[in-house]
Amino acid sequence: MTLFRIQYAGEDGEPDLVSAHDSLDEAELALTALEHRDVANLYWIGYDFEDHTKLADREIVRVRPGMFIGDTSQQGCHHLLMEVVSNSVDQFLQGHATRIAVQAQGQTFEVSDDGAGFSMEKARDHLTRLHFTPTADRHAPHIHLAPSGVGISVVNFLSAEMTVESLDDQGGWRLSFRRGRLVSEERIPNPSGTLVRATLDPRIFGQTGIPLPVVRRVLFDAAHLFPGLPISLNRETFFSADGLLDLTAFEALDIHRGLRFGTVFDGPELSLSCACTGKDVGAGPTVRSWVNGVLTPEHGSHVEGLLAALAWVGWRPAALMIHVVMKEPRYAGPTRDKLALPKVRTLVRDALIEPLRSFVSRHSRQFETSGE
Repeated sequence: MTLFRIQYAGEDGEPDLVSAHDSLDEAELALTALEHRDVANLYWIGYDFEDHTKLADREIVRVRPGMFIGDTSQQGCHHLLMEVVSNSVDQFLQGHATRIAVQAQGQTFEVSDDGAGFSMEKARDHLTRLHFTPTADRHAPHIHLAPSGVGISVVNFLSAEMTVESLDDQGGWRLSFRRGRLVSEERIPNPSGTLVRATLDPRIFGQTGIPLPVVRRVLFDAAHLFPGLPISLNRETFFSADGLLDLTAFEALDIHRGLRFGTVFDGPELSLSCACTGKDVGAGPTVRSWVNGVLTPEHGSHVEGLLAALAWVGWRPAALMIHVVMKEPRYAGPTRDKLALPKVRTLVRDALIEPLRSFVSRHSRQFETSGE
């Protein structure tokens, strides 16, 4: 039997034992009571290392949540919400969903879409078992609105309560969980898509809640990364018809309105959208880039491909944005800060040279006037 221990750092810096418990639930309850009584010391739950292989997936996540979501601050709360929203965006990319609605307040959130749904059996498995592939079922394209994907099971394991409603070929269904354990399943009248409702667990997050301003900006950007998809947050809806071209206007990057280029490309290995505006006056272009929905602050191969295409046609814009979605399952995971796939540089360059050449040709007089 794995023993769960409540510990704290002793005077010598080594962990001192406070109490031992047969179950994680008992240890968490004891830890909560201890923290209420003693706010001066830092306590945590450890376990018998020799028996760690017998930990259930749920216990692995709850004992070490930082391994999965970075930390248990607002950033961790945001991470879990974005994991659910990303799954709904996947439904849009697969041609099933036409809208996403998010409600969030405090530690509770609700995400719904009008997608195709999925089987109750598959949901039960995905919600109660860790998987270590980019997606549980290896589907692609798959996007992320947080820097790393953790899987829907981690959201479930770190929630005090979670309910999922969807539909399959037998009709509607509902699964309800408490701290990662299934407590009920039932058939319900057919819902119009999928709904996920969760309250994050105060045993893990304390009183920390979901950072609404951060969520708002990520969803606002997402509506431009995936044009044609309405995304609502509480009472506000974000929508863009022209994608990144609209985003350059919002950020006042279209400083030369006569030179505004935007295009999309859909190929067998990747899809992309990009926008270029204005004329570089010597400081270098303002650049924003994304891969699979995640901002890439250090840019990389996709930006290099766009710059190569721009050099080919002789345009040095003042601002450019590019978003690439990889279609191969092995590249469906998050890209972190920089994309380093030389093949993508070639694919992006070759996809954009002709649209850019046509744009420059149509606007030749403006390029001559602007000195390009």
